[in-house]
Amino acid sequence: MISKTIKYVDYNGVEKTGTYWFNMNRADMFALELEGDESWSDRVKRLIAEQNTREVVRIIEKFIRDSYGVKTPEGGFDKDPKHLTAFMQSDAYSELIWEFVEHPDEFGDFINGIVASVKKSVDAIDVDAEIEKAKSAGRLVNFVTPKNP
Repeated sequence: MISKTIKYVDYNGVEKTGTYWFNMNRADMFALELEGDESWSDRVKRLIAEQNTREVVRIIEKFIRDSYGVKTPEGGFDKDPKHLTAFMQSDAYSELIWEFVEHPDEFGDFINGIVASVKKSVDAIDVDAEIEKAKSAGRLVNFVTPKNP
């Protein structure tokens, strides 16, 4: 989970600063990787190399939409669509898009921050222990991992 502090001017002409939260879990990243014929990371690299600005902006928008949420007092992360709608209707969303378009390295840092938090949670999993628990519980059906091809 990462935060971004964004300065923007609201529709009353008032300058505001807000802190916004972004997170993807393992399932979110897995779904993202399965979209299209190539991995998500390969697609991003290819589009940047091709200087395909239209598609790069679409990817930026999708990544922001898929990762935006609100931290809860209980320590959760709420991705209710009403929160995303409110964020997208603010100029904070527009400012963030333009920051990433004008400074692609900032978008890279943003992605890396989210991916690092996902990787940390994945690395914390003892795959061998999870396989053994699944086997002993009779839940293992063709469980394939790099350690169990």
